[in-house]
Amino acid sequence: FFFFKQKTAYEILSGLVGSEMCIRDRYQRRVHGDYLTLDMKPIVFIFSMVLVASVMAVWTTPVTPFGISHLGLVQIRSVYTDPSTEINHVLVSDYDYRFTYYLAIADDGKLLRSRKFTTAVDVGVVTGSDDGKHIYISLWVALTYFKTVTNFTESTDGGVSWSDPITVATAGISDMLLIKETGRIFIFLHNDTGRGDVRMVSRAPGSTIFSKEAIIVHTGIYHPYMKAAYNFYQGKQTIHLFFTDAELELLNYTQSLTNGETWSTPVNVIKHRPYLNHLVSEPKISDKVFVNYNDFGEFLMSTSDNGKTFSKPLNYSEGFGIQHGMAICGTKENAFMPVFPITKYSHFDINTMKETILSHPFPKENIISTGLGCSASKNYMVKVNAFAIEQKGKDSILYYAQETTFSQIYSEHLHLNNCLLYTSPSPRDLSTSRMPSSA
Repeated sequence: FFFFKQKTAYEILSGLVGSEMCIRDRYQRRVHGDYLTLDMKPIVFIFSMVLVASVMAVWTTPVTPFGISHLGLVQIRSVYTDPSTEINHVLVSDYDYRFTYYLAIADDGKLLRSRKFTTAVDVGVVTGSDDGKHIYISLWVALTYFKTVTNFTESTDGGVSWSDPITVATAGISDMLLIKETGRIFIFLHNDTGRGDVRMVSRAPGSTIFSKEAIIVHTGIYHPYMKAAYNFYQGKQTIHLFFTDAELELLNYTQSLTNGETWSTPVNVIKHRPYLNHLVSEPKISDKVFVNYNDFGEFLMSTSDNGKTFSKPLNYSEGFGIQHGMAICGTKENAFMPVFPITKYSHFDINTMKETILSHPFPKENIISTGLGCSASKNYMVKVNAFAIEQKGKDSILYYAQETTFSQIYSEHLHLNNCLLYTSPSPRDLSTSRMPSSA
């Protein structure tokens, strides 16, 4: 007697079951839902091998749009990169905090235009819409030593001309937020000296008039400093606001789910004295918001449940510095967060917070301020626009460079589909895939 092990059709002959599917699919590769033809196999192979091996990052040669500047540039206040035009809008201020310069720089490093806004003190914020024309700037303006106002100006032609500044509040500005999905603008304010309130004004889309100052937190906070961001994840809008109390040495958080009409009871996040540096989110990529603060070292933490819980602070850089280089780049499938704390440059996976340290092209010894902005992701490439100010004696140099990068996240989405005919056992051999015994 001879006994034979029962075999499936997959094991007997490759030409029996499902062979027509294998012939159809075996020479196709799928990347992010798009099929690639057989002619692209070598390209895909090389592309995937490079991505699996490491994160690709290529910097352009740094340029100095101003050359060596005698303007005394001291700090990059704000960076906004317009995705539709890939033009960077930058605010920088000088040593005595009395001037804020607006710059427009193309992605090839060419200086397109500049504008000086006089009597601006310490803070300026620039943001804009996605049509390449609307740009908004708010400035903290000193009338006297103990009296300041917040002025607002806008451009509808990409920064060529500007509206006459209007005073929107009798307090100092901390941050400005544009909800791009709705067109509403929020400006968050604090008192000039001593204790006061956390306040805001807003402007509805299509309007030219700002609302009256509204109190968000009325607790007599000492000189609060604020950073705002928002999410529009899965159609749900959340405005996030972090603020500090310099006297009690606290970092607090509140959020609004009602377009700024009501705010949650503030919760304390950090109980020792942090310097609040930056706050970033990408409205439609994730429900997370990332906060960066300095406490004798640079720290990152995040929340994805509207402040109910926060991640453990991640110390990623030693020393003390005012860090303005932070952004979220890419798309929902490949988002990553570049961070630029003066002397090093890194990419963070926004889901795992895994850090990949990369080189940056600027001089490290005398950098005193940095800034980042992201261009739109195209053809599996993301452009990160980096700015840095180097201090050389009485002179300052503003540098610009652009990094073209492949995010490491892409490697996780490159699938080479093996044919089921050459897999044993096959998923179709499972009992759940077989016909009933009564058949």
